Amino acid sequence: MNSRKSNNLALVLVTIFVIAAGYFVMSGSSNPDTVSPNIDDVQLDKEPVILAAGPIASSESQPERVNIDRSPTDIGNFEIDNLFADAIGGAVSGKIVNEKGTAVPGAFITIHQRYNPGELMRGYSSGSRFKTTSDRNGEFIFAGLAAGINMNLWVHHPDYAPMQGAPFAALVNESQALPPTVLRAGYRLSGVVVDLAGNPLQAAVELKMQPSDAFRQGTTKEKQAEDLSSGRMVRVTADENGNFSANKLAEGIWILRASYEGFATAEVRPIMLLNGKNADGQKVVLPDEFTIEGIVLDEQQMPIADALVSVARTSPRPTLTGSATTNQQGEFKVRGLQDGSYGLSVQAVGYTNGRSGRVNAGATDVKVVMQVKGAVSGRVSSSDGRAITDFQIEILRTRRGNQQYGLTGQRYRFNDTDGTYNLPDLNPGSYILLGRANGYAPTYSSAFSVGRNKVEGVDIILEAGGVIKGIVVDGAGKIVSGAVISVHGEDFTLDSNDTLFGSAIGDPNNMPQVKTRTNSKGEFTLTNVFTGALTLQIEHAEHLDEIVSTMAASGTTTDLGRIIIYAGGSVHGVATDKTGSPLAGGTVTITTRSESFFHRTVTLDAKGRYRVAGLAAGTYSVIAAAAANESVFLFPSEADKKSIYVNVGQDLELNLQSSE
Repeated sequence: MNSRKSNNLALVLVTIFVIAAGYFVMSGSSNPDTVSPNIDDVQLDKEPVILAAGPIASSESQPERVNIDRSPTDIGNFEIDNLFADAIGGAVSGKIVNEKGTAVPGAFITIHQRYNPGELMRGYSSGSRFKTTSDRNGEFIFAGLAAGINMNLWVHHPDYAPMQGAPFAALVNESQALPPTVLRAGYRLSGVVVDLAGNPLQAAVELKMQPSDAFRQGTTKEKQAEDLSSGRMVRVTADENGNFSANKLAEGIWILRASYEGFATAEVRPIMLLNGKNADGQKVVLPDEFTIEGIVLDEQQMPIADALVSVARTSPRPTLTGSATTNQQGEFKVRGLQDGSYGLSVQAVGYTNGRSGRVNAGATDVKVVMQVKGAVSGRVSSSDGRAITDFQIEILRTRRGNQQYGLTGQRYRFNDTDGTYNLPDLNPGSYILLGRANGYAPTYSSAFSVGRNKVEGVDIILEAGGVIKGIVVDGAGKIVSGAVISVHGEDFTLDSNDTLFGSAIGDPNNMPQVKTRTNSKGEFTLTNVFTGALTLQIEHAEHLDEIVSTMAASGTTTDLGRIIIYAGGSVHGVATDKTGSPLAGGTVTITTRSESFFHRTVTLDAKGRYRVAGLAAGTYSVIAAAAANESVFLFPSEADKKSIYVNVGQDLELNLQSSE
């Protein structure tokens, strides 16, 4: 992010987890140690589809008989991997240089999906497809990326400060060269650590860029290791005079945390490294240490070893945290705490989260009793009773007063000759399972409730789903290739996707998602479709969305014949900053409230170009915004907003300028 853009950040800093709350409105509790599979080296088929399986639960929590297979090739065999039906975009290249314009070889470049309201988070970040190193000319290239998916780019080189490059989205049928990413010396943060009497302490100092965990999957340790390797987290040690200094820091918002044996840990937050200003002269005072001690037991009063005990101060402010792990006797001692009242929680594999109410610093007799988690087991078979040996199960929540299932983010891969499965570590609650296997329609189990028991016999019988085929043409009868056909429930309407959070909300009938694209002849075939009444949505960039009601029955083919979609209006142009330079990596947002709420955000390409098509006739507001640091959300100036009227079939040119 250029420093000239930073003046506005202090006015509009909104942590990105606020937006994330909207995305997860339908989510249940998630597994904090769910990891994302590697999808590098996946072989691309002739169909323009990106393969991604979503989170596969860690094998650490599974019995030996369960085979959690993270092989990208095997993962790619599942129907679920095609649920996005993303087209492959053209290559995205760039160059890393220093302030003198000299090429920087050996820079480590990583990309991950950037949050965009209404867009599903694919988990596109893990694997060699999303990592590369600049060559001797400072150049790099990414290929085989899903088109239209917003991505962040992060560059790290040991001789420079880390830097966020221009965000981008791969373009269909067109490659693009991003603006050079300029690495600089970066920022400096220095200070001194002392005790209450002013005596210097050779404390350990940890600096962490915020919010570095936004939308990243993986365990806490995995994300911490990634932060350290990318420069989002920096650790230094104060010298004998208590002085510390960290250089080559990235622009952004940081938290400083200092600790020393025998003293309480202290934090300084937020520290703003913006507008070219360093943050020298930080004084961190470590007060006297308080501890919280206790024991963690199960319901039979047996000790629980290796439980993670976490505490967070509730009074006085600011919030301070600490943690410890229980020993073989179940005992723990959280050190480095300041005086105050704390909330305490405990996590252990196989047990529900344990909690203790208000605990004062200095307590030595805290006792936490944890309850064993529930479990579910059963068998996955075909309708003729044969065991399905290779299958995937997703855990979903059911809740009173809400017919949509809540996402848990927990998917498990099984390979068992008997077709049986066992899912331990379920928190008390009501659930339903979704089973998938190649050659069968995705199928739900019966709903069940789990307490501290094991629910057995939750079987899933998979049947061959229905087949739906057809051909998509435009109003003139010409074939439409590349149209996306997706399966939804019978209550789905086009308004379901045109909200602020769009398809992230989920299907109103909990229809398992299946998508495909029309081929060069405009033809499509959906196989193994969930049986019953359903709605097909047909989407194409240049046309208005269309929906078709139909039925799917096991083992039968429904031919819908010709489906007509009509050209919509479009708006295109170039967005620039106040100097007239293209806003590469920025965004253009178009909204309307004429009949129903419509909201869409697209990323400007390397030349500052944008295009939003498939618009219904109506009045729209259009606004461009510069690319901001991923740790903040930047509201563009209302003065930059333009109002336009778009007719069906009209291609309106509208160039935009941001005052930022």
